[in-house]
Amino acid sequence: MTGRSILLISLFSIIVNNCYVYSRALTFTEQQIELCINQDIKRQPVIIDTDTDVDDLWAIHYILNVPTVDVLAITTVGNGYSKPFYSGSNVLTFLDLIGCSNSVAVGYGVNLPLMSSGFVIPSSLLDVIDSYMTAASCLNQSANIFLQPSPFSAIELIKLSLKYSKIPVDILVLGTMTNIATAISEDRSIISKIGTLYFSGGQFKSINSYPSLVPNLTIVNYPYSEETTDGSPNAYL
Repeated sequence: MTGRSILLISLFSIIVNNCYVYSRALTFTEQQIELCINQDIKRQPVIIDTDTDVDDLWAIHYILNVPTVDVLAITTVGNGYSKPFYSGSNVLTFLDLIGCSNSVAVGYGVNLPLMSSGFVIPSSLLDVIDSYMTAASCLNQSANIFLQPSPFSAIELIKLSLKYSKIPVDILVLGTMTNIATAISEDRSIISKIGTLYFSGGQFKSINSYPSLVPNLTIVNYPYSEETTDGSPNAYL
């Protein structure tokens, strides 16, 4: 057998193996999805799930510039520190501002929590956060109406990104976990494809509500460390 024949057979085998999942042929749509997330396995794939608070935007900016990380998708929720209309659009506008509008898929997620705690974020605070991108006193950006989110919802984007990634994917949750919880409840097979789940947030209670926590001795004074009520605005978890 000639070297050319061996090369052609090897190439055919690679194509066939890449076009099958769970011993069945991939559909055309699934093949397109696989191509879209054909990530560099030398970089750690990450999904960022966010409620698009102001600090989340700058965390996204930082992560996108980490050379060892490959952000597969950014998914948004509208039940946290942004209103549903702005949760995805502000991410799209921000990505456009930093020159990444064509490299990361953005999926719109759920707008209501799975279980409501009764906690309501004041509209006055949401208005300030939602206008952060466009307000003259903030970033003063014009919304680009030609920017489009992913054709997949946040839930589908999470499931598909995990399912077709070559290696386990880390998930960074910067808001509520509604998207992640919904995706797992709909398809538990994706659990094995989750590498590490990171999250930032916690209960809005005083440090005294958590006696088991050991203070960081390198910090001389904790902010509001003497606060004894459960209404402290500081999240320590």
